[in-house]
Amino acid sequence: MAHPLPDIFTVGTCRIIASLNQIHRDKQCLVVEPKVMEVLVYLASHQGEVCSKQQLMDAIWPAPVSDGAVSRVIALLRKALADSIDSPLYIQTIAKKGYQFIATVEVSTSEPMHSSKHESCSSSGIRLYRTRGAPFVTFALLILLVLVTYHLITSPPAAETITFTKPPSFQKLTSESGREYDAQLSAEASWLIYRHQNNQGQPYQLYLKQLQTNRIIQLTNNEFDHRSPALSHDQRSIAYFQKGQNQCALQRLTLLPNGEPNSVQTLHLCGALEHYSNVVWSPDDKWLYFTDRANSTVPYQIYRLELASNRMETVTSRENNFYGDNELALSPSGRFLLFFRNKYWGNNQVYVMDLTTNTLKKIGELGFLSWKPSWTPDEKSIVFSDNRNGGKLNRLGISTGQITTFYQSPKAIQYPMFSTDGKRVVFSEETMVADLWETKLASLQASTDDNADTPKKLAFSSSGVERQPAYSPDGRKLAFLSDRNGEMQLWIADDEQLIAAPMLPNGAIIDSFSWSPDSQQLVIATKDKALLRYQLTTQTIDELRLEQSAAFPIYAHDGSSLYFSSDSSGQWEIWSFNLQSGETQQVTTAGGYQVKQTADNQTLYITKYTQTGIWRFDLKANSEQKILADLARTTQYTLCDNALYYEKHLMSGDVWQYSLDGKLAQPAFSLPNKAQISFDVTPNCQRLVYAYQEDLQADIVELSWDE
Repeated sequence: MAHPLPDIFTVGTCRIIASLNQIHRDKQCLVVEPKVMEVLVYLASHQGEVCSKQQLMDAIWPAPVSDGAVSRVIALLRKALADSIDSPLYIQTIAKKGYQFIATVEVSTSEPMHSSKHESCSSSGIRLYRTRGAPFVTFALLILLVLVTYHLITSPPAAETITFTKPPSFQKLTSESGREYDAQLSAEASWLIYRHQNNQGQPYQLYLKQLQTNRIIQLTNNEFDHRSPALSHDQRSIAYFQKGQNQCALQRLTLLPNGEPNSVQTLHLCGALEHYSNVVWSPDDKWLYFTDRANSTVPYQIYRLELASNRMETVTSRENNFYGDNELALSPSGRFLLFFRNKYWGNNQVYVMDLTTNTLKKIGELGFLSWKPSWTPDEKSIVFSDNRNGGKLNRLGISTGQITTFYQSPKAIQYPMFSTDGKRVVFSEETMVADLWETKLASLQASTDDNADTPKKLAFSSSGVERQPAYSPDGRKLAFLSDRNGEMQLWIADDEQLIAAPMLPNGAIIDSFSWSPDSQQLVIATKDKALLRYQLTTQTIDELRLEQSAAFPIYAHDGSSLYFSSDSSGQWEIWSFNLQSGETQQVTTAGGYQVKQTADNQTLYITKYTQTGIWRFDLKANSEQKILADLARTTQYTLCDNALYYEKHLMSGDVWQYSLDGKLAQPAFSLPNKAQISFDVTPNCQRLVYAYQEDLQADIVELSWDE
């Protein structure tokens, strides 16, 4: 039974102001999407009850949506409440049934709208108290209106949140083998400076890339490690730290007009060899601000060096400072110096110093370590990375101390920096390299020198992640996922070209995909269990409207329908979808998760969610038989001719072949070391393509958006 809630109530340790879409927790005020607040109010008003996704959709969404929309909003709500799926304090997931709100819900009519325990989302500090007596309320509202009007007239505009009017675009600015960090764009975004390491154990060298021509200039080439390159505003010099050989020094490298290195000058010797490297230029290029410490036993401080006189000044003190001040950023005007202070290891405290008055203000605490913050061009906020769970780009408002996330990735993000025009952020994105390789299935043939084959990397592989390769039925095309452009995208390769499918609508993420029999379409399942259809000839994507959630779709071999798995019935089963009539029909009743179909359209090979193994399902007889045991539901497998290829054990890298006629299993291919792979077999069963995970890679990515 629902318990109606007032506009202001408390759940757990969070104060909720529903009409303003505000959640106050941990001395922060978070403004959430209206749908997030509606779901929170609904769950809290049904505290202790199990609410299904359909119940939420009926109550919150006036138009039909997929249950993926509910999943997305629940995820955002958990994030706003700082809740955990594994150890929930607010929202408990009840498998196959829905969600249960388990936190305490309290209502009080005597406390203020903005409790002193929480920071308001605005800077006005106005508090409205609920009292009895209509005349007093009317008078209070009148006074409130006057104060708010005065505040809006006299107060400076609030810091703007970074928003996207459409999905942001991504571009990889580097894609060399190895790792690139510390990216910085020149003022007009024509040059990119960064440090690069070819292989682990080798020192980082500095590079300059001309983005219009893709010309790369190596600036340093010696046994030293080079860190924190900073390009001067006139683009004539680069300041950086050089380390190694029991040395540490602040260097200045001058550049020729064409970007080639000219001369190197040592500006300052570090006080300690163990050194966190940060250096920035003043707007007039007359000063360098950097971090250093007198020796390895004292905290870091921030210094500034006047280049004309070589005069060095101390900017921050080491008093009452355990580890010191580092990770500095100078505002575009040069007036404000932001830095992270580590009084306690593992917690960056954020400070801003007004260099015109030398006043110091603490903005907030991150509660974790982050590196190299960057100012937004309007000087209203900073951007920093959070890699505690995947990678996030966060914005911290200088006037409010409010932290919001404007981009999230499953990969670690390092060293974000804004461009001068404020339309781009460049950052390093870390990932494990996964390239596509191809080999003969030689172990299934006679062992002779003539058919011996060495696996080869496919020519279109990049320095990012390529995975989930899938051959078209005609054998002429290969579809796969790649993040070579900065975000995971579907790509199609053939003998003549390599093209990318359009980005999915509304930021959807690809979960799996399958070719149509004519090799002209692909059906795509997204992470939120929706189905999309990609037309290669027109380069368009449209949504297939199903009432059920859908995963692991495949085309029937006659092209008239799709098979997919869905948990709409309460457990995962195989369903079919008629592409002409739009009708769906449940196929299995004893479980079904992944599905493959034989060429004669008579038999399905399936895995199950709650049982291990692979089953043969006869579509005419509506009967099933287990053919392989002890295989996980996520086992990768594919059909080719009259054989089934599958991964013998997860993370083993061993691919086996099962003959459907002889019922014989034997090894087909094995990777040199253990790795979780994705693979496919050519339609003629002669070759196998697989994604092979290798070393850690870091590339520089540019995120941009319209004004």
